[in-house]
Amino acid sequence: MFGEITKNEIKNVHATKPQIGQYAIRTAYCEVVVNGDYRGLYFLGEKIKPDKNRVNVEKIRPVDNQQPALSGGYITKTDKPTGGDPIAWAMSSHIGFNDNEFIHDWPDPVDATVAQNNYIKSVFVNLQSVCTANNASITTGFPAIIDLPSFVDFILINELASNADAYTYSTYYHKDRDGKLRAGPIWDMNLTYGNDLFEFGFDRSKTDVWQFYNGSNEGPKYIRDLFNNPTFKCYMARRWNQLTQPGMPLNPLRLEQYIDSTVALISEAALRENARWGTVVNHPFAVNVLKNWLDLRIPWINSKLNNFSACANVSTPPLVISKIQYHPEATPAIPEEDRLEFLEITNAGADQVNLTGVYFGGLGLTYQFPSGVYLAGGETVFLASDATAFQQTYGFAPLGVFSRNLSNSDQLLTLLDAFGNEIDRVHYRDDAPWPDADGNGRYLRLISVDLDNSLASSWEAVGSPLVGMDEVDLSANRITVFPNPAGARLRVTATEVMDVLELTDLQGRVFYRGEHVGTETEVDLMDWPSGCYLLKAGVKDGVLFKVVVKR
Repeated sequence: MFGEITKNEIKNVHATKPQIGQYAIRTAYCEVVVNGDYRGLYFLGEKIKPDKNRVNVEKIRPVDNQQPALSGGYITKTDKPTGGDPIAWAMSSHIGFNDNEFIHDWPDPVDATVAQNNYIKSVFVNLQSVCTANNASITTGFPAIIDLPSFVDFILINELASNADAYTYSTYYHKDRDGKLRAGPIWDMNLTYGNDLFEFGFDRSKTDVWQFYNGSNEGPKYIRDLFNNPTFKCYMARRWNQLTQPGMPLNPLRLEQYIDSTVALISEAALRENARWGTVVNHPFAVNVLKNWLDLRIPWINSKLNNFSACANVSTPPLVISKIQYHPEATPAIPEEDRLEFLEITNAGADQVNLTGVYFGGLGLTYQFPSGVYLAGGETVFLASDATAFQQTYGFAPLGVFSRNLSNSDQLLTLLDAFGNEIDRVHYRDDAPWPDADGNGRYLRLISVDLDNSLASSWEAVGSPLVGMDEVDLSANRITVFPNPAGARLRVTATEVMDVLELTDLQGRVFYRGEHVGTETEVDLMDWPSGCYLLKAGVKDGVLFKVVVKR
């Protein structure tokens, strides 16, 4: 395309779209003319930045130095410092010492506070610690820290391309408020598919090497350590097998078709580019070199990622997203409508389910269930955007509070287990055929948990009040608290001996912990802030819980 390209035109110029489920920058091929001087064929790409249409993380501000705001959102990269950007910290690879330099991309390096720098650094340091220990626990290991699917996809894309800069340079990570650390987006894929800085004597983009074992830019230790962990490697092999199946994005035939369609798109421009710069004298030959390179690379990866039997048929709990209040109607008591958003999750099975580590994937809304929460068969649990507003409006407390807000138009909600296995998926919308629950006092309710909740016809818009506390009481009559809401003191009574009794706020901070408390005890709440608390009582066969409100 010649001449000036407007923002709207860029959106329609062969813009690449993410095909494997992760965000990728929009790109386009364009020909550039400056003051009548033809400058050739270029690859135009949008910058990586926090934005609801790009890296959709909360923009952390200089004043956000306390939890939960301190937890995100961040965009961090390993790269060479450019433009005077300071190095925030460094981490070593398996072959070097502090050869991976971490730089803040968001917040801006000059705006990052000491508390913010220390927090996001601690996430990476903790990741390295658990990876060194080969810890795959869903409560204390790498699954509790990272969004495993994004790390798997990030590594696979870099390794398919045999990216010589992967992991050490132009490598991005992002973390939303209260969310897990995620890898990506992909960036700067020039030293790939057999290409390297040949003029400087480099030839590292080989068909038969892992780039985290390449003896050069191997990245921080946790990349190789993750690969060497049997659990992570199993999921990596399973994902590779999935993505290379017929019709899937990394299938050899699909890749060849993509190459051919791109060649057809730029064929005329390639002639003008070569005439101007002599870039590629024999374009068809160069295309065949790329195809032949992939013909060697893909079988090599196949031979290395050929065993995923241990994670081939993972059983996920029968949890169902069953109520969605995405656009509440403001009330005189709660004029800020977003504070009244909520989600309900139902255990559609008969058996008790352990919710530990279950979380919402993707970006835009974050919540991860704390350790030790169980949901009985047929029971439900509520999550809200604001616990106080929810309690005031509906008469009982939610189990937890999610970060960010639900979209008033449409949003994909994916519920995952700790390893990223999909449990449930709903993409609601505010237009037909979805029922009208758009700011009119109604919410979406699944007609029956036996229906497919991905279908609009399975939902209804209702405005009746939510039922009371029994809808979220996972422990039936095995444990009682009185009074609730409580004042200065709270009496806890259980039908069995409580080995451990713990009360935390909705951010997981422990306010009380007692051991061997028997079947009855009192807790002094005199100096506690008003709000909602999660009470967990460890008994012989599991954990009982109640939501307690402190006046």
